[in-house]
Amino acid sequence: MWEPDLQVLKIARGNIDNTIITEGTEVSGHEQVIASGGWDYNHFIELTGQNATGTQPTFDSTHPVVAGTDGDLVLGTDYEIVQYGGKWGIIIKDSVTVTTKSQTITIKYTYTPAAGVTLTTGGADIPGFLKLRLTNVTSGKTTQFLFHKVQNTTGFSVKMNADSGTAKPNGFVLKFHAVLDPTRDSIRELDQLYSWYKEE
Repeated sequence: MWEPDLQVLKIARGNIDNTIITEGTEVSGHEQVIASGGWDYNHFIELTGQNATGTQPTFDSTHPVVAGTDGDLVLGTDYEIVQYGGKWGIIIKDSVTVTTKSQTITIKYTYTPAAGVTLTTGGADIPGFLKLRLTNVTSGKTTQFLFHKVQNTTGFSVKMNADSGTAKPNGFVLKFHAVLDPTRDSIRELDQLYSWYKEE
């Protein structure tokens, strides 16, 4: 994790840490624009603005989600508001009224970010299980691994890089162990692999 979000780090470690959040200033009427070709049906679009408390941002009451060609989208018919991996976002459905992926999507909402987050740890030593998704995008091809049940096995280490213009940012190194999820059907208990190309 490069320059990690401490809230996400807490989730990745199985919620054995504690976070203390200091709220910042409310950002009202924020408009997030996803470029044409930068989204797909039934795929999670993360909101760039998140509430420090982890609660759902407040979507605009008049024009919450607008498609560049199709206009206002309808909650429940054209899109859903979901929380994934501790982050809020939307999933656009392949509905009759969403006619093409070759259009921008504008999401308008209000949120209050964190002015600062402090993470404390120590004492709790049995991390919980979580679902883990790893995504790689190379030359227009997206490959995605989804592990249904994993556990952080080695805590975390901090990788400090040299202070230079070419060095990668500092990051946390995490290791996970995947196990079978008995709640899922046979031969679907461990992982899934997706691969697709960007549609021109």
